[in-house]
Amino acid sequence: MTPANIAGMAAVKGLDVIALTDHNSCKNCPAAMHHGAAYGVTVIPGMELTTEEEVHVICLFPSIEDALAFDALVYEKIMPVPNREDIFGRQQIMNAKDEVTGKVEHLLINATSISFDEVFPLVKSFHGIAYPAHVDKSSRPLRVGLAAAALCALTVVGASAANPEFLEEIVLSIRSTVVVSDYQEELIMEDGSQITALRYPDVSVEERDGRTILTVDGAETDITDALSEDGRYVWEDTDNGSQAQVIVTLDEDGKPVWVANVAAAGETFEEAGVSVVSEPADGRPDFSAD
Repeated sequence: MTPANIAGMAAVKGLDVIALTDHNSCKNCPAAMHHGAAYGVTVIPGMELTTEEEVHVICLFPSIEDALAFDALVYEKIMPVPNREDIFGRQQIMNAKDEVTGKVEHLLINATSISFDEVFPLVKSFHGIAYPAHVDKSSRPLRVGLAAAALCALTVVGASAANPEFLEEIVLSIRSTVVVSDYQEELIMEDGSQITALRYPDVSVEERDGRTILTVDGAETDITDALSEDGRYVWEDTDNGSQAQVIVTLDEDGKPVWVANVAAAGETFEEAGVSVVSEPADGRPDFSAD
């Protein structure tokens, strides 16, 4: 279907809002948004991103500028395999007149080099939101793939997640997942029980040109003055009730160390009882549980 056809059919169906989410591309969103405005249908620009684990994630953006900027980044991350039109069909780019103005050379159904746990902060940095696609699909490999990606990349399911046999048992028993926030997912098990999975932010602290830089999920903050004046810096974020916190202090040698805490909606950090602590010697984080 062309962008004009998509917008026209949405109007015929009585829809007020739709999102256009082609695989790994936002390039036809401008035309769809143009025709949507003509038909009185709001078109949200978006993309169905394929992660390096081949998990599909819906990415939606508030503006076409953010969507196209994200599109440019994703195209650099996609596997550079040429599209074969005789097998996979044409990957056309269309304008507001439904005219073909170009085509995408790389095969868009391929995976990108963006990992599942990178997607959410990355999309957020482009002012968008993201959530897994096809979560209600009956395919077990998809369910397990979603859960495995969520659990194996800085996701903690209580203190027992340190036990690999327990983790494997959990992954194989997952029926579906529900994304609550950037930091929390609810895992629905085959027996109907529910497990809360917490995702910790990606944290690093480095010295750069005489300044101390804290990076949390890709966003940098200069914390030099705070450490100098107060001996500590606290970063906090709340998303849909879930809380994340990073506390940076100085060790006995004056080097910055950090601890990250995450709490599910309705819990305090103390009740959550799980932390990630930096190791200045080799830069690797440690998991700890009360």
